[in-house]
Amino acid sequence: MNREDLFDVGSSHPGSCRCDACKEWWKEVGPDEDGYGPFTKEEIEGGERKVTVIDVGREVICDGCNSDFTNSPESGGFVVGSYCYCPNCCEGMEKEYQKYGEAHLIRLRCPEGKSFSDWICDDVRKGNNNITIMSA
Repeated sequence: MNREDLFDVGSSHPGSCRCDACKEWWKEVGPDEDGYGPFTKEEIEGGERKVTVIDVGREVICDGCNSDFTNSPESGGFVVGSYCYCPNCCEGMEKEYQKYGEAHLIRLRCPEGKSFSDWICDDVRKGNNNITIMSA
């Protein structure tokens, strides 16, 4: 982002905004009498973020009920946003989504005959089994 765009974005966001553009804005502008807005001095002047990558392999845990489906042959399930729900959670959840007119939020469905575990690993994650954690 060029400097002019940075100032436009930073100046138009609320003073409590903690987005990356506002962080860059505070780095560029410097502290006022109260500091760096919603950021600490360490966040602005500190080093790069610490990145931790965890490879979960083929482990598959339902985001709804926390059941382990890693070695389960059960088929079914769907994805809403970035959350994956197992066959056991789906029926009741789908009814709720329909009841509130939000069935369109279900963006992917496990194909019939494919295990939930294989579907998550092969089709949803597409082999990227990493969880990335970023911290200041």
